[in-house]
Amino acid sequence: VIGAHTTDQCTSTKTISLTLIPSPTLQVSGTSSICPNGIAGIQVSGANTYTWNTGSNSSSIQVTPSGTTVYTVSGTATTNSCTSSLSHTVQVMPQPNLFVTGNGVICKGDNTILTASGAHNYNWNTGATSSSISVTLFSSTNYTVVGSFTNSSCSSNYTCTVIVEVCVGLEEEKAEPGAFVIYPNPSKGVFTVENAEQLEIT
Repeated sequence: VIGAHTTDQCTSTKTISLTLIPSPTLQVSGTSSICPNGIAGIQVSGANTYTWNTGSNSSSIQVTPSGTTVYTVSGTATTNSCTSSLSHTVQVMPQPNLFVTGNGVICKGDNTILTASGAHNYNWNTGATSSSISVTLFSSTNYTVVGSFTNSSCSSNYTCTVIVEVCVGLEEEKAEPGAFVIYPNPSKGVFTVENAEQLEIT
């Protein structure tokens, strides 16, 4: 700083030193994506005290966001009271809503096709990786399929039971004019009998 008198133009000089105090350098790490209802852990370092936009003053927090959320933390150095801020985003990934269609009850030895929907990728407990499987059963069986999206690590599973019943059947005879038509065959015990011609019963 240089000062001067207006009367005699004499000057004097005074030097002042300024020290630039750096702000804390924060580093944030933690979970960047979770599945619905999942828990994300976030940690921060580089300062002495912290304040999160969640209200927490800890160096680490656990959060369960319902949707993609940005978390901001401010860090303060106790030596100089300087602060810095940093943000961390937690993304909630989509989770499939699976459904399986097919016959839930079949006769012993019959075949049925089970089809899963609601995801991009499928894995059945049979080892199949297609959306549909064809099964021939002699006893009631549980089938579980795990589905996931291509752009998400989140998965869902769906379990269904195919019940096998012992059905009553009739041997098929060679069709002749006026022959009986019997259906359903096999059935669970109730049959319908029809004849194309007039039938007299005595």
